[in-house]
Amino acid sequence: MAVSGIGASGTLALWEPKSAVNNTAVAPLTIPPPAQAVAPVAPTADTSQVTLTSLAPASTLTYAKPLQPKPDQVVWAAPPSDSISSLMKTNLRYADDSSSLLRGIGSALLGRFATTQADFQQAAADVTPGIQTTAVDALQSAQSAANTVSLKIHLVSGREVDVSVSYGGGDGIQNSLSIAVHTSGKLTAAEQAAIASLSSGFEAALQGVSRVAARIDVAGLASFDPATVSSVDLKVRGPSAPPNSVASADYNPLQSLDFHADATTRSLAVKTLAGNVSVSVDLSRSAFLGTQAQQQAAIQKFLSQFDAANTRGHGGSILLGEFEDTFKQLNSSPAAGQGPQALGSLPLSAQDLSVLSGLNDFSASMSGDFRNDVAKESGHIDYQVSQSTQLRGVNQDSLSVVQTQTASLSAEYAKYRDGVSLAKGDYDIYRINDSKSTTTAFEYADNKLKSAFITTIVKQMDEYEKLIGFKVVQKKDTPTNHSTVQDISAQWSARDVP
Repeated sequence: MAVSGIGASGTLALWEPKSAVNNTAVAPLTIPPPAQAVAPVAPTADTSQVTLTSLAPASTLTYAKPLQPKPDQVVWAAPPSDSISSLMKTNLRYADDSSSLLRGIGSALLGRFATTQADFQQAAADVTPGIQTTAVDALQSAQSAANTVSLKIHLVSGREVDVSVSYGGGDGIQNSLSIAVHTSGKLTAAEQAAIASLSSGFEAALQGVSRVAARIDVAGLASFDPATVSSVDLKVRGPSAPPNSVASADYNPLQSLDFHADATTRSLAVKTLAGNVSVSVDLSRSAFLGTQAQQQAAIQKFLSQFDAANTRGHGGSILLGEFEDTFKQLNSSPAAGQGPQALGSLPLSAQDLSVLSGLNDFSASMSGDFRNDVAKESGHIDYQVSQSTQLRGVNQDSLSVVQTQTASLSAEYAKYRDGVSLAKGDYDIYRINDSKSTTTAFEYADNKLKSAFITTIVKQMDEYEKLIGFKVVQKKDTPTNHSTVQDISAQWSARDVP
C-alpha cells in the first residue's frame, strides 16, 4: 500500500487493496495506519481508491430554497461512482443538520433490493477546511461516529439482512456518513420485494430519530409481510445531551431506541432528553380484538387517561407526546380475526367482544424529569399502564373472561416563587401516588350468561410539605379511596348457541 502526495490536481489519494462493493459478506471497513510519505505511484488493477476531493456541483437537485454548497473536502472509502454514493455526496454537500444528512438514505438502502441484493459498503467524511487530518483518521472517525443505526430483518427462510448507518461530526470532521448492507444468503424474488417494501418505513424512522427534536415513527417497519419476514429489529444510539440541557419543542435529541416486531409481539423503548418511554403489545391473542372503530375509540380513551394522569402529575408535554405517539403506533392493528389466533377459534360473540377494550393486551410506561419555568415547578413523573385478558373454558357450556386494566402514577415536584427562594430552600413540595384498576368480567354457564360486572378501584394519595430554609414547617396528607361495581348483564340478551 502506498499513500500519494499532493499532485498537480490538488487531490490526495489513499490506495487500498480491497474493494468496498462486492457480492460476499462485508466486514467493517478497515482503515490501515498511515504510512510514511513516498513518491506517488500509479494504481494497479487490483486496487481501489480513496480520494479527498472538493465536491462538484450536483446537476439534478431540487430544493425548496437555494442552498449554498460548503467548500469542504470529502474523503471516500471507495470511489463514489454508484447511486447511493452520489446521494451521500449530495447530502454531505448541502446538509445543515443530521436529518438532511440522512435524507433519502433509508429508502435507498432498502429500495435497492428491488433490483439487486449485492452487499454494499461506503464511508465518507467531510473534512473541516484548515484542519490538519489524514484520510485514514477521517474515515476512522466516520466509522466510529456518535450516532449509530442498526436494522436487522429476519426472513422466514432463516436468512437475514443487516443494515448499519453511522453519522456525525468529530475532531476535524464537519460531517461523516458510513453505510454497510449485508445479506446472509441468496434471496428469492419475494424476499427482495418484501425488503424493498420496507424502504419508506426505514426512511421515516431515520428521518424521525435524526431530528434535533426527535420524532418516533416506526409504524412503517411494523407493516411487513409475515409470509416472508419473520421479524424486524431497529436499534439506534445517540450521544448524551450536554449537561444541564432541558428538553423543549425545538430540542429533544434521541439517546437510544430499541424496536422489535414479529408475528406475536411489538415493543419499543425510547430514551430522549425528555425521559423514557416503553410500550410492549402482545399480538398472540388477537381473538380479543374488536372492530377497527372499537380499537380507535379505545386508543382515544387511553390517550385521554394519559393526558389526565400527566396533568395531575404536572408532567411535561414533550414526554407525554412521545408516549402517546408510541402507544398509537404499536396498537395499530389489522381488523379483528386476522391475527395469529382467529376469532373462530374462541367461543366469543360480538356482544362479548363489545364490552372488552378491543385492544391487544399491553404494558406501557413513561418517566422523566420536567421543569416549567412559567408555573415555577420542577420535578419527576412515573406513569405505568397495562391490560391483561384471561379466558377460561373452551366451549359454550362453561366460559369466563376477565380483562383487567391497571394504571399507577407517582409524581413529585417542587413549586417555588423564584430562583432566589428555591436556592434559599423556601418552596413547597407536592407528592402524588395513585393507582387504579378496572376489571371487566363475564361468565357463561349452560349456554346462558351467568354474570357480567365492571369493577373499578381507585386509590389516591396527595402529600404536601412546606419548606423554609430546607426544613419542613408544614405537612399534610390527603388519602382518597373509592370503588364501584357495575352490573352490565342487562347489555346482553339471552345467548343463542347452536
